[in-house]
Amino acid sequence: MTALALARAAPVPLIIDTDLGFDVDDVGAIAVANYLADRGECEILAITHNTAFYEGIGGVDTIVNWYGRHGALELGAYTGPWGSAGGQDRYTTAIEADWPAPVRNYNDTQSAVAAYAAALGRAANRSVVVASIGELTNLRDALAALPELFAQKVRAIYYMDGPYNFGCGDSAGSGWSPWLGSTEDCD
Repeated sequence: MTALALARAAPVPLIIDTDLGFDVDDVGAIAVANYLADRGECEILAITHNTAFYEGIGGVDTIVNWYGRHGALELGAYTGPWGSAGGQDRYTTAIEADWPAPVRNYNDTQSAVAAYAAALGRAANRSVVVASIGELTNLRDALAALPELFAQKVRAIYYMDGPYNFGCGDSAGSGWSPWLGSTEDCD
């Protein structure tokens, strides 16, 4: 594809599903997505947080707010038990303290499934790309709750970590898979 064709391409509708909190890959991914949105290469429809780290979605909103997008996209958070045991706050509450945003924790926003439903509901058929960084809890829950909407609206799902991610990965012997179903409880 030529540079001219790329420049004329429609922005990619994007949902980011992140475990922001204990390392910085998520901050980088959200920052890159915002940069691409500023360039017109993607449209961020939603960002969801996929562990039960209480302040995780607050860190997401701090970054979204920094880029001037608070209120312009759906935010949602997983509130189940997985990932609530601590150890996830390496920097998140520090950035929230230094650069406050309206959403501070998962009580300040909707569920991840509701965010997926709202974002997908407004998207064109077979257009949405989902980028999952970390746990598959939200994908598991959204696919279970919204299978027809996913089939109709999602063009591709990209995720990292696979079976490594603490038993919530993609192989039959290590947890849950959107293609294989639940083989053990990731919660």
